[in-house]
Amino acid sequence: MPFHLWRGYNRLFLVLAIVWAICCAVLYPMQRQFDGQERAILQNDRDIKLCQQLIVEPGGGFQMMADCIKRTDDDMYNAMALYSYRNFWIFDVAYWQLEVSAIIVPPLFVYSLAMACRWIWRGFKS
Repeated sequence: MPFHLWRGYNRLFLVLAIVWAICCAVLYPMQRQFDGQERAILQNDRDIKLCQQLIVEPGGGFQMMADCIKRTDDDMYNAMALYSYRNFWIFDVAYWQLEVSAIIVPPLFVYSLAMACRWIWRGFKS
């Protein structure tokens, strides 16, 4: 059974290119979603602490605090919706060009490098 290095490399390259595309198209947006929503929750906690100080101030009251908390909650839900996975893909064409090139260019570079190494290696063979 002969050893087919180039065929094995092609299969390995195909698998790694698919994994890279999944990372760029699925895992990165999910990671961005989680980070953005975590920041929105932390900001909401800080805003609620500021709203709770309205009771201590003169002229402040429960109604002002309740309105403030409602506004901060609305802001948090809007920020969380902004960082949703579905909204990640609603961008202009310039972003899509960047995303598609980020998926395609690195695997093509690696494949081209391997082809160049193969060409150089064949030059040393008689």
